[in-house]
Amino acid sequence: MPPLMNRRIAAVIGGLGVAVVLCVVLLVTSLLWPAAQRDLPEPIDGNPVLTHAQTPSQMLALITGRLELVDGCLLMGDQPVIWPPDTTWDEAQQAVVLTYEGTELVLHPGDELPGLGGGVVSTEEYGQYLHPDTIARVRACTNDDIMEIVN
Repeated sequence: MPPLMNRRIAAVIGGLGVAVVLCVVLLVTSLLWPAAQRDLPEPIDGNPVLTHAQTPSQMLALITGRLELVDGCLLMGDQPVIWPPDTTWDEAQQAVVLTYEGTELVLHPGDELPGLGGGVVSTEEYGQYLHPDTIARVRACTNDDIMEIVN
């Protein structure tokens, strides 16, 4: 076989090998990620902050709007807001405390959200990152399954 043909065959085989390895990595990641979500953050009675589990990727949409507390639900417009895992509710300040890269952002009902990363999703497409009780609270706070996710 000519040397050029040998190099082409080797390149094709090498390329296939890389493709197979990538497919295996993606398959294993997709199978293991949901299993890692067993520690879904459970909502706390009387605490309006609902949180999601850490996600494998971040949504890049910019979400803005006025934060409102209505009947125990933190809303932006008419949609519940789901916060990152380390977000807390400060009862004394009646405020959401969002910690990002070591910096605390305190948001009170009535404040405008300062252009946070996230997106609008349904409980169906994002449910694997939410505790079942959180999904129930989302549904109790809105007429549909749509919510705002903050990364």
